[in-house]
Amino acid sequence: MSIFKEAEFNFKPTYRRMRDDPGYSNKKGQCPSWTDRVFVKSRPSQYCQILEYDSMEHCYLSDHRPVYQVLEVAVEPPYINRKYMYAD
Repeated sequence: MSIFKEAEFNFKPTYRRMRDDPGYSNKKGQCPSWTDRVFVKSRPSQYCQILEYDSMEHCYLSDHRPVYQVLEVAVEPPYINRKYMYAD
């Protein structure tokens, strides 16, 4: 069992894309694949909800399409030692 979580995804493969249009490239005989992914790891007691997971289909910067994830997390405030908080 993995300690990382990945949301289910419904987007097209993000690798081996044409750089300037929405098509796929077969330049090196590689089939399209999902090489760009987001994995999440959190403490078992920490709330972490994946709200959205998708690719940026119309972002033509390279032969990869970027993916993004929107999370909702509960963040605990950092421990503050009040003894050192105020200078004399």
